[in-house]
Amino acid sequence: MDPRLAGAVRALGFKSPYPPQEEALRKGLLAGKNMVISSPTSSGKTLIAEMAIVNAHNRDPTSKALYLVPLKALASEKFQSFTQSWSAFGLRVTMTTGDYDAKEERLGDYDVVIATNEKVDSVLRHRPSWLGDVSLVVADEIHTLALPDRGPTLEAVLTRLMTVLPKAQYLAMSATIGNPDELSEWLEAETVASDWRPVPLRIGTLEDGVLVFDDGSRREVCPNSAGHELECLAEDTLKEGGQFLVFANSRRISVKLARDLSKVTQGFAKASELTEYSSKALGNEQTELGKELSSLIGKGVAFHNAGLSPDQRRAVEDGFRAGAIKGIVATPTLAAGVNLPARRVIIPTLWRYEAGQGMVPLSVMEFRQLCGRAGRPQYDNYGEAVALVRPGQEEDFFETYVFSRPEPVVGRLLESETLSSQVLASIAAGYENTEVDLAGFFGRSFSALRANKESILEMVERALGELESGDFIKYDGMKYLATKFGSRTAELYVVPRTASIIRALALHSEPDAPELLLIFALTVTPDSLVLAARESDEELQDQAAELEEYLPDELIAEYSGFVEDTEGSLKTALVLKDWMAEVPLDVLEKKYSVQPGDVYQLRETYQWLFYSAHRLCQTLRRAEVGDRYYKLSVRVREGIKEELVPLVGLRGIGRVRARILFENGIRSVEDFLRAPEERLLSLPTFGPSVVKEAKKSASSLYPR
Repeated sequence: MDPRLAGAVRALGFKSPYPPQEEALRKGLLAGKNMVISSPTSSGKTLIAEMAIVNAHNRDPTSKALYLVPLKALASEKFQSFTQSWSAFGLRVTMTTGDYDAKEERLGDYDVVIATNEKVDSVLRHRPSWLGDVSLVVADEIHTLALPDRGPTLEAVLTRLMTVLPKAQYLAMSATIGNPDELSEWLEAETVASDWRPVPLRIGTLEDGVLVFDDGSRREVCPNSAGHELECLAEDTLKEGGQFLVFANSRRISVKLARDLSKVTQGFAKASELTEYSSKALGNEQTELGKELSSLIGKGVAFHNAGLSPDQRRAVEDGFRAGAIKGIVATPTLAAGVNLPARRVIIPTLWRYEAGQGMVPLSVMEFRQLCGRAGRPQYDNYGEAVALVRPGQEEDFFETYVFSRPEPVVGRLLESETLSSQVLASIAAGYENTEVDLAGFFGRSFSALRANKESILEMVERALGELESGDFIKYDGMKYLATKFGSRTAELYVVPRTASIIRALALHSEPDAPELLLIFALTVTPDSLVLAARESDEELQDQAAELEEYLPDELIAEYSGFVEDTEGSLKTALVLKDWMAEVPLDVLEKKYSVQPGDVYQLRETYQWLFYSAHRLCQTLRRAEVGDRYYKLSVRVREGIKEELVPLVGLRGIGRVRARILFENGIRSVEDFLRAPEERLLSLPTFGPSVVKEAKKSASSLYPR
């Protein structure tokens, strides 16, 4: 090993490599060999990637590493870890997860770029100048290739990168890969497969009050506890000085189980250690969910699900890492998100809810992901994962979930709607523009390893036909070219069907169409996020009747047959409309049964969709509709009425400060510039630094 790299690894506290790391080094990690690394959680996969990154940088300081992750939370975690570990050694690290309509030339100033798969897909469509400097690509959580929603994007990204960067080194990593050798065949890589963990893991179940594990060990922990097994297992963990994670299969159940377990945890928690996290969980909005979470944290337990805001999730995670919160009840998304190991993982059911299918059994891969959170390195000598199964099913449980391999990772790119979007992206970015070349590109995908080459050509031809009939591309007799509308669709990172719906609205709606129609039109697109309308709502029916007279036939034709839940789309539109009318979160919660996390996700999704509609309307020369969508994109980001749009453009001025300014007669940037500093300082929440920064940004907008 290069002495500089060896010294850097030692400085981080590592004395000798873990077995998977040693195998990777022996198989040529530092010689630039591609690798598929399949080893358990906490077995050192990230350090393998870090060693490759530093090694590549030492060999060529002008080269770059691209680190792909499936979730924003993971990107943030890796960014913090890498910055803390490697910035002292001269590595410039950055993170990027949003803003899909950007070429991102700024990323060329960094040595390591950590990004979500979707962000990299977007960047590839803009062909930034620094792309050729990438010498190392790391694909973390490679098993997500098998997911129907996220998998096709990752597969397309890796296929594209391998095409444009054939000499780069590729590392693919996961704790749960059933077929690592097949992935290695695709990536032309060495396989590093290991079951070694720094903290040994035992997987078992509870049988008549006795813990029975896969290593043959048995221990009586819960005699006479029928109906209260979960509480008993939690208490047993805490008595031994550990923490526990419980995985629930719905938000509602996660809250209920946390409530049940609070009777156990409050006897082990210290109130003085919990005040900070309890206060942060409550937040400023005082929602019922926040109150419940705050109260439970005060008793030493918390729930963690998609209903929580980012600040609330952070409070739970920080409190758990600090040891103040003794247990968390989480939905399974935590297993793929942040790194929060516990002494014992408890899985109360081996079933989960799947939209459109009802309750389905966990896959072996999903089960192993949950189990992987057991055992805290540097804290525990062992980790335990305990699943609760029905009496008499213990043998089946061990055979199905414990002693069998995870399911093989399969490619889904060729069978998904993503194919059409990727065909358009390939043509618009100038990568491929003939049927043969496009079929050749998709023939290099993971899906194509076992596919018929003729069927790939047929799929490409079908996608080309759809794109041509939709006026996204045209054929000039020799090759396919993207139309202006098709190019903008690809650059904005929306799927063609979404763009078609936006076009139908822009070209055929009335100039005075109600705001709700503009919002509703985007809730019925394939790229939308839609809330569930669980019961028939009179307001939904009234609003639907009102919208009918404004809905253009062309728009109905575009989304007819696609939308399964019109009531859900309309409910989503009404929530967005109220949010942009500055309705408080606690009122939205009571009115629509939506939670802070729902609103946060809606903001993220619809800011992007409203902005995309704005830019597509510009391409269609429908500036009036486009301007309305631009204002909606600002309003949904901030949760404000239209009158505050100019003010939130100032640095440090959000929805609260903008409303304070407006109510005090300061209603434009010019008003703000003219306002005496002493007057601004007299307003609530306006300190010297806030006023200074806001004045500076106002001056840049209107220089004197």
